[in-house]
Amino acid sequence: MNLVWHLGKNRQAPEVAAVLLRLLSQPKPFSSSSPLTSDTLEKAITELDEEAHRQRENALQELRTRNEILITRKLASLDAYHRNRLKRIEMELASNPDERIQIMKTAERNRAESDYEGKRQAIEKRRSADILSQRIAAGILEVSNE
Repeated sequence: MNLVWHLGKNRQAPEVAAVLLRLLSQPKPFSSSSPLTSDTLEKAITELDEEAHRQRENALQELRTRNEILITRKLASLDAYHRNRLKRIEMELASNPDERIQIMKTAERNRAESDYEGKRQAIEKRRSADILSQRIAAGILEVSNE
């Protein structure tokens, strides 16, 4: 995400942020620059950091909401599949008295339980979604209307 701060208006400049990469790829030499105080720059960087934090928090809340919906759906699907699989195995166990089949179906039931627990744990691990943020670059860009 690109964040741009308009130093003169002391506010974000989303219109510049939208075209920042294009602006950076087409630099033009500029002979005079406006003197900026360190306080002005420090305040702008602080404002940008705070805005980046707010945007991350909003995006993280949205991600966690969507993620919770997806996890709930996946767990419901896994539970339904597991119940049906166990029901089928139990029916086959009950309907076949052959000892070899009983041993085989018991082992299949144990594998089904193990598979279910492993898949459930893998889905549950995805519950703690996060968005990592790191500043890649910071600088001063003077934009003129030429």
